Amino acid sequence: MNDNLQLMMDQIDRVISMYQWTVGIFISIILGSLGLFGLIQFKLKKSQEENIKKEIFTRFNEVTAESLEPLILASIDQIYWSSTTEYQRNADLFFRYLELSKKYNFSEDVKKYIYWFKFSVPRAFFVTFERIFDLPLSDGYGASNEANELSNLFKENGEFTKLPDPEEVSILVKEISRLREEANLDNYGDFERVLKDYRVFYDDVNNLNLDIL
Repeated sequence: MNDNLQLMMDQIDRVISMYQWTVGIFISIILGSLGLFGLIQFKLKKSQEENIKKEIFTRFNEVTAESLEPLILASIDQIYWSSTTEYQRNADLFFRYLELSKKYNFSEDVKKYIYWFKFSVPRAFFVTFERIFDLPLSDGYGASNEANELSNLFKENGEFTKLPDPEEVSILVKEISRLREEANLDNYGDFERVLKDYRVFYDDVNNLNLDIL
C-alpha cells in the first residue's frame, strides 16, 4: 500500500515537474520572442533614424552657395516689389539665408545679395508709405519737406542703404498724416500697421547683428 502510494506521489511529482518545465520553457520562449522583437524594433528604429539623418544631411548639404543664389535673388525680387503684408514670409527667408551663410561661409557674391536683401525690406516699407500718403504729390498738401526727410531717412545718395530708427520714422509719418488730415485728404492704407511691422523688422535685424556681413 505504501509502495503504491509512493509510486503515485512520484508520478504526480513527475507530472508537476514536467508541467513546470513546460510552462517555464513556454514563458522563456515568449520572453525571448518579445526580447527579439524588441531588439528588431530597436534596430529598425535606429536604422530609420540613421536613414532620416543621412537624408536630411544629404539634402542640406546639397544647398550650396550656387544653388542658394537664384533662391535669394527670387526672394529679393519678390520683396522688392511686394506690399508689407508679405513681410513676414520674405523676412523669414532672409533670416534663413543669413544663418546658412554664416554656417557655410558662403562666397562674397552670395553674402552681397543677402546684405542687399536687408535693405530691400525697408524699401518695401518706404514704397508702402509712399503709396499710403501719395508722397509724389506731397507739395499739394504742404508736406514736401516731411516727404523729403522720410526719403532721406531710408536713403543715402538715392539708394536704400539705411535702417532708420522706428521712432524717427514714426514721427515723420504721423506728421505727414496730420498734414493730410488738415488738407481734408484720406490716407490710402493703415500706416500704423506698417509702422508696427517696421519696428518688428528693425528689432529682428538688430538682434541678429548683421554688421558681420
